[in-house]
Amino acid sequence: MTDAIEIHRIVVALDSMAEARATLEGAARLAANLKADLKALFVEDINVLRLSDLPVAEVQARGGAARRPDQATLRRELRAAAGEARRQVARVATGRRLNWSFEVAQGPLFDAAIAAAGRLDLVALGRRARRPPARRSRAENLAWSPRPVVAVYDGSDEGRVAVTIATGQADLPVTVVVPGAGPAERQSLVAAARRDLGARAGRVGFRPCGAATGDLLAALRETDGRLFLLPERRLGAAPGLLQGVLDAVGGDTFLVCGGG
Repeated sequence: MTDAIEIHRIVVALDSMAEARATLEGAARLAANLKADLKALFVEDINVLRLSDLPVAEVQARGGAARRPDQATLRRELRAAAGEARRQVARVATGRRLNWSFEVAQGPLFDAAIAAAGRLDLVALGRRARRPPARRSRAENLAWSPRPVVAVYDGSDEGRVAVTIATGQADLPVTVVVPGAGPAERQSLVAAARRDLGARAGRVGFRPCGAATGDLLAALRETDGRLFLLPERRLGAAPGLLQGVLDAVGGDTFLVCGGG
């Protein structure tokens, strides 16, 4: 595999949750690194709009009492939230001199982002807060190494792109997680990854694991990575795996999309 792979766009889906700012910052940081465009989506949760149709629906206003919502009020609040999101995107993207765009969409957050992505675009999934690190001894400090960039390799084009991006992050260790149904398949995939990476394979640590959802989540968690790159098809093939990944890892997480 050559180094000619280019990521043209990173898609980031935003909502009104507090984690959205961290997701945006992580996406912009990687976009600047890859010289990619940033496409931001503010995703309106259609279920919120449907609340006003329920006979006994109430929502909790920020700092106020519960109230009965109506369509006009909900839409005003969503427009205001979208406007604030657009201003945040403009600030972050301009600060990193990125080409950027902003759209409003409806639907489940990640579904909307994946639908907006083209072939081999990256989709920013966000991150969960990490637990505060335990205090290290002096000996542990001397032995400390930075958290790695982690890619999942499954032999697909998306997996090849994931490992290429991972090994392109300068001065950071790289761990490649290789899920396979048995020892023979895992060995074969590790060999294929080495061939794809060429000379860069020397700076990679390989972490084979089982193909089951629990095995993959455990392997990702054990890496303690700072940045995760995963093939979309691998996550889409296992129900619950996407949410499991977000709950399991503590770093910025991106899908490499296969497109339509």
